[in-house]
Amino acid sequence: MEKDNKKKGNKLLWSILFILIAALSVWAIKQQNKSFSLKKFFEFVNNAKPSFIIGAFISMLCYIGFEAMALKSITQIFGYSTDFLSNYFYASGDLYFSAITPSATGGQPACGYFMSKDGVPLMATTIVLIVNTLLYTFSLVILGAVDLLLNPRTLLKFGPLSRFFIIFGIIIQVVLALFFYLLIAKEYLLEKICSKFVRFLGKLKFVKNTDAKIEKINKKMDEYRETAVMIRGKMNKLIIPLIYNILMRLSLVAVSVFVFLAAGNLMVDIGKIVSIQILVIIGAYVIPIPGAIGITDYIMIDGYKSLFDAEQAVNLELLSRTISFYACVLLCGILTLVKFVLVNRRNKK
Repeated sequence: MEKDNKKKGNKLLWSILFILIAALSVWAIKQQNKSFSLKKFFEFVNNAKPSFIIGAFISMLCYIGFEAMALKSITQIFGYSTDFLSNYFYASGDLYFSAITPSATGGQPACGYFMSKDGVPLMATTIVLIVNTLLYTFSLVILGAVDLLLNPRTLLKFGPLSRFFIIFGIIIQVVLALFFYLLIAKEYLLEKICSKFVRFLGKLKFVKNTDAKIEKINKKMDEYRETAVMIRGKMNKLIIPLIYNILMRLSLVAVSVFVFLAAGNLMVDIGKIVSIQILVIIGAYVIPIPGAIGITDYIMIDGYKSLFDAEQAVNLELLSRTISFYACVLLCGILTLVKFVLVNRRNKK
């Protein structure tokens, strides 16, 4: 009971922190452009082309939908059938809790909880979530690599701090991709690397009881080995959910593209917006702030200032984030609550 109360307290704390950071984020946006005012922003929204704004909202819905398709596809690969609507709820829970907690994977417990309540065994749920996280990371690495290959000068359009965030974000994603590859394909090698790293930290006096720590690592890896073998046996079938993960990231980018077009900008410049947005998404993963609030806003405005004046850059960023993040979190929160209610009703029967 005490443990449940603690969990509820933590969720409430992160929800309050999320609201506080969101308010500070709006303040930070205002500081980046002293001439910004809500009146001018609402005029900007009022003058935007409705058809493209609708397109931005549809892209936001597709952002959730493609994660749902990825989860559905992975679950099916490992022998369990789930419908699209259920997976839309799973994806909503994942995105909602990831947004209000300081971790990109903060929504996985909620996603796993819903899946288990719908009859997916715990082992299968664990595998699905591991694989989806792996594909999530690889999709970012692929998009980042393609972006830098096709548009190498885009990075130079950002200021020094934004470039630092983006470069560091690229390094983090590459390291994570390597980690996940070793976790699945070379778990014995990963075990040795982790053990040697712990011993190295022990020699530097950063870690105490190194033998106990290494034994714990070995035990966890032994528990995981069976899961790794199961995933390796299905690697050739993961191309479809990987494509869904890539489409999910591109749906997020599409929100900004539609907002850009809604403001009356030319389609010929769409490539520049796409390139900037991909780097923004990667740079946002540097600091584990709930929803990357503040970091994303700063990098987006910085990138947009290379194309527009400060006022238009702020207006475009704020409207894009309102749809792609705040509206998305609100919708996911509502769907998560609905799913919790449905689960509780089913349990009472």
